[in-house]
Amino acid sequence: MINHLSIPFWPSELQLTEDRILDKTLETEHPINPISYQLLKEIDGKKSVEEIVVKVTEKYGWPFEEVLQDFKGLLVGLNQSFCINWRQPLSILNVLRTSLISVLFFLRTMQKTSLDRNVRITLSKDDSIMQNMKILFLSVIKHNIGKTLLLLLLFFMGAYIFSLNMILLPFFATFAFLLSLFIHELGHFLCYRKLLINRYGAFVGVTRRTIAIYRRKSEPREELLISLAGPVLAMVCCIPSAILAYYHFGSELFMYYMVSSAIFISHFISLMPFAVDGKKIIQSLLFLKLQSRGRHQQ
Repeated sequence: MINHLSIPFWPSELQLTEDRILDKTLETEHPINPISYQLLKEIDGKKSVEEIVVKVTEKYGWPFEEVLQDFKGLLVGLNQSFCINWRQPLSILNVLRTSLISVLFFLRTMQKTSLDRNVRITLSKDDSIMQNMKILFLSVIKHNIGKTLLLLLLFFMGAYIFSLNMILLPFFATFAFLLSLFIHELGHFLCYRKLLINRYGAFVGVTRRTIAIYRRKSEPREELLISLAGPVLAMVCCIPSAILAYYHFGSELFMYYMVSSAIFISHFISLMPFAVDGKKIIQSLLFLKLQSRGRHQQ
């Protein structure tokens, strides 16, 4: 949620001009008016929303309250397109509030746009794969604190209901869930880098509900492979756990390996037509079919 104390800052790969914002990663443009430009050019990652509005309104004699509300609305709109980030002053209260709101959005019990917030984290094509993997892993951990605590609570409840005397199982299951998210997105990213020979950048897009890799749209065949790579890589990772579960049948470790196998194999849901990856797969297959039909007609 943005307020007058929020500090906006530009993600890398974005360029502000007098009439538009250029997104070099996605190769998109966002038109702006002259008043928006005067406000946006003051963003330096240090000044708060209130400080920016005070400076501009004093310079041009504009009404403070009206400009403040319009500026916050502008920032919210740009944030929804991953064109601007903002941070709140660091405090325990702000961390708890952010975590609670994320959990409520994740559970679909809150949908208010003004409380939504996206975060853009650049994965530069000039950085090594290891550097980008580190950024991706830290993003998964950092931006899922509230969901992690919720999952931990649910796993503890499940262990209690099924009388599982395994105090470490909820922690293990929660870690396996976060690891599966990382591996899923890593699959998309590695395939994207490989197929496009690192020609284009990408970024981690974090919303209140999900975390995903955002990138330029590719050719249908490449889009199909990239969409498949995430869920398939996560599902393949269940094989070692399943093998270990087989060899530890009857022991306490059996339950640990079975839980991790179930978490990794659950990514097959992403291949379903209602999921984001599933929709992209279907669209790619339809485009490939149309292209094939077009070649045959020629």
